[in-house]
Amino acid sequence: MKKRKRKVILAGLIILIFLSGFTYSYFKGTPWKKRQVAKELERYLEERYEQSFVLKSTFFNAEERQYGAVFSPKNDQSMAFNAREDGEKQTYSDDYPEGVWQREFQEDIESAVRKNFPNMTDWFVGTAYGQSAELVKGPAIPTYQEAGAYVWVDVMNTGEFYDSAWQWEKIFQLVKAAQQLTPVAEVSVSFDEKQDPNEEAEVYISCMPAEALQVKSVQHAKKACEVTRFE
Repeated sequence: MKKRKRKVILAGLIILIFLSGFTYSYFKGTPWKKRQVAKELERYLEERYEQSFVLKSTFFNAEERQYGAVFSPKNDQSMAFNAREDGEKQTYSDDYPEGVWQREFQEDIESAVRKNFPNMTDWFVGTAYGQSAELVKGPAIPTYQEAGAYVWVDVMNTGEFYDSAWQWEKIFQLVKAAQQLTPVAEVSVSFDEKQDPNEEAEVYISCMPAEALQVKSVQHAKKACEVTRFE
């Protein structure tokens, strides 16, 4: 009876360990697979862009069942981007060009942002990830302007939006600056009007790119920008 009981306990422990390992690998991925894919991705990047990269970390997307890694160019480790494996298609993709475009646009638009919104609370730039698959053939990465890459800038402010002439002048100047850089840049400006932390009061202004409507005046800006109030 004791031997049988020990066998049952041992079998239970083995099943428990197996289930624990399966659960972990299902949601977190396996360490050996992460290392393997990271090496494959590094080789893919070096072949595509003809330069060296530094592995920063690895990850596993449980929802997509996708392994990936974070890399930096060896000659510029202040930049980091994702690369990933498509297991079903046995292909690879990366966001290196998007990272380059985002930095370029940020450097180009920063002076206009700070000049027109010196008291802003924060600001961000971004781009559409995945577009480089069609826009970049490699190894050289064209600028966001040469590639026609979609970019955007979002400026956040605290205080009331009065719909005043001077506020629209600031918005117009920023939209104008963005459109002069590229016809596919979108601009958004928000005003947090909350007087109380539990209150929902915000104005969000979204402005179309030049390819939709080129802005030449404050009146043009009002037509190119949609104002949404959240209360």
